[in-house]
Amino acid sequence: MGFSGWSVVKKASIWLLLSLLLIMLVWLVFVLRNPMTLPFRKISVLVDHEPSQIRVLSKTVEAHLHGGFFSLKTGELQRALLGFPWVANVSLRRLWPDQLIIDVETEKPLARWGAEQLLTARGKLFSAEGIIVTQELPLLDGPDGSQKELLNIYQQITSLLSPINAEISILQLDKRHAWRMVLNHRIEVMLGRSDRAVREARLRRFIVFYSQVIRGHEETVERIDLRYPNGLVVQWKGQPQLLSATSEQVKTKNVKIR
Repeated sequence: MGFSGWSVVKKASIWLLLSLLLIMLVWLVFVLRNPMTLPFRKISVLVDHEPSQIRVLSKTVEAHLHGGFFSLKTGELQRALLGFPWVANVSLRRLWPDQLIIDVETEKPLARWGAEQLLTARGKLFSAEGIIVTQELPLLDGPDGSQKELLNIYQQITSLLSPINAEISILQLDKRHAWRMVLNHRIEVMLGRSDRAVREARLRRFIVFYSQVIRGHEETVERIDLRYPNGLVVQWKGQPQLLSATSEQVKTKNVKIR
């Protein structure tokens, strides 16, 4: 066989080898895309905050688990899980040869918002549907779009109230931009319309008065009105009489009932 003949054989061998490699590649792709190839036999759903939701998440995983170790459509599964309003992030990990770990990060509610929503510390609103909401979460309520403003004010007031160990149960902003709150002792506090400086001055006056007069007698107080420029008024439970005090009286502990 001459040189030209060996050249033809060599080229034919190369083409045959390439064809076989192509066929093997196609076969390998087919095998890997087959859902029956290395199916998942152990699936773990890990939830950071709402373990009560593992059951509903597991059902969603089962409904969207189309594929094995190589053929799983992770994007489709992630989108399905992110469809729950209380899910913040989802990550999937595959461990050879048949394990799938799904980490679910849930939204962390800081407060209730209105009747049907929850509010995170970042000011994000999400639906409370499907979540066991504890009444211990404070209730914030205000006009649409005001959640971040209420969240900021809530955090400011919470910091100011820390010396008297009082907590906010309800914080409301009405359409007239007047502030009202209810403390954990069920004491209603009227703050009225005010900017930050005026609001803080009123709260500091309240804190001094609370420490001097109210502490230890919280169950007898119905309402405290701070809307006065130089004082406050207290409404006792079941009693028509009011306790009033000016800023100077609060400072000198000279408080009278009228």
